[in-house]
Amino acid sequence: MGDELDFDFDADTYVPVLNEFSLLPIGDVTAMIVKSDYGATAAGNGKVIKLVLDILDGPSKGRKIFSNLCVKHTNPKTENIANAHFQELLKACGVPRTNRKLSPLHNIPITVRVALGKDSRTGKDQNEYTFKPLGGGAPAAPRPQYTPQTQSEAPPPNVMPSAAPTVRAWQK
Repeated sequence: MGDELDFDFDADTYVPVLNEFSLLPIGDVTAMIVKSDYGATAAGNGKVIKLVLDILDGPSKGRKIFSNLCVKHTNPKTENIANAHFQELLKACGVPRTNRKLSPLHNIPITVRVALGKDSRTGKDQNEYTFKPLGGGAPAAPRPQYTPQTQSEAPPPNVMPSAAPTVRAWQK
């Protein structure tokens, strides 16, 4: 062992190779759903829509986005957040109703806004996603602002705060 390397290394020109699970850069990407599944959550306390999207452009082209939406859940807050994202996704795809099938959402290019959040259990950075029509299109209707009268009052169904929470409800 010694302190002399047997190679030259230039930190200014090195470009790291990111693995398929590294964080995506923040911003908008074009993606489309290529796989979907609906079933029970691992904990057995609800139902989840599992989505796999392929990124179609930019430096992350070819990477996958995994999004799980707990659209049925014992925690109403968790269910409400997931249903608001599902509504956003349907509007982004131009599909107003599912007719109990997820396949009509496949292979439709949409814009996915990639943001950075924190996993409340581990404190690690994680990507968070919102969906909108490709090229801006007609924006999804704004989510109504919810202001409870008391702390114990539960939010009404299908109402989401306009600002995204920093901690996901199911992670508390």
